[in-house]
Amino acid sequence: MLFCLSLNHKQMSMYYAPAFFAHLLGKCLQKPSMTQQVLGVAKLGLVVVATFAVCWAPFLATPGGALQMLNRLVPVKRGLYEDYVANFWCVTSPMFKWRRVYTQQALVTMCAGASLLAALPSMIHQILSPSPRGLLMGMANSALAFFLFSYQVHEKSILLALLPVTLLAFDQPVVAAWLPVWAAFSMYPLLKKDGLHIAYLACLLLWLAVAAPPSSLRSGQQSAVQTGHAYTQSTGSRRLCPRVAARFTGVSGQQLLHYASLLSLLPAASIHVGQCFVQPPARLMHLYDAAYVSLSFAHIFAIAVYLNISQWSLSSSFVSQTHSKRS
Repeated sequence: MLFCLSLNHKQMSMYYAPAFFAHLLGKCLQKPSMTQQVLGVAKLGLVVVATFAVCWAPFLATPGGALQMLNRLVPVKRGLYEDYVANFWCVTSPMFKWRRVYTQQALVTMCAGASLLAALPSMIHQILSPSPRGLLMGMANSALAFFLFSYQVHEKSILLALLPVTLLAFDQPVVAAWLPVWAAFSMYPLLKKDGLHIAYLACLLLWLAVAAPPSSLRSGQQSAVQTGHAYTQSTGSRRLCPRVAARFTGVSGQQLLHYASLLSLLPAASIHVGQCFVQPPARLMHLYDAAYVSLSFAHIFAIAVYLNISQWSLSSSFVSQTHSKRS
């Protein structure tokens, strides 16, 4: 009910809706008998319908009120995306003019299908194996799926993915440290337009001073162990990073990801330096803006893939821990 109220209060909560739906449905399907499962799903549906009915009653009582409110909540006429945003449609638009080839209705359908398809692996995991940690990963994956592929995405929508990722800092220290960097980098064209480039640089350098040193990664891992979060090194890191590379380098998977993230800052810094000293061609005035969002999209997409694989590795981690306890 609380999430339904949140959804009616601010439509941006829709970014988390697939994760909550899959998690609650999975909790219902985990009940021991078929009767309890059906009753659980029925109760869940009743709460959702009743909450929406109460919230929408004033608009349903007015002729045309509900339709007018929907048009305000879902402003499809504003276009496929806002300015320069690091999602699939904006990054690929220089190569393929989506808005010229397809109608607005077709684009809305394509965006909805692509968003749900991107969130589907995370949803399936939570339906089959719901857990509190899986819910947080599902929220992050769902928000990233909407940001990368949905219709009418604003640059600041990436902040919705940062909330669950921040709560996963113990389990995913590298992602929690570096996704904010790429989120800020992706918003730089907007921040510069608003005259916030100095504040952007100061905050980014301060964050990198805290998050970039390898000692911050080690301290985060120690804190995770002390607080009972044992997932970081035991499962996800070794599964997601090549074991051969870890064997030859002598560092953990999370450390490999950390050093790779440091190296990925080089092209980002190069774009900033180039914009300061090299003017783009007259016919490519938005070249640097396109570079910001394209590089950001590549990294945010890679983080989304990583988090999806990490979420599925939770199930195998739980199974292995169960077997070890029984033995």
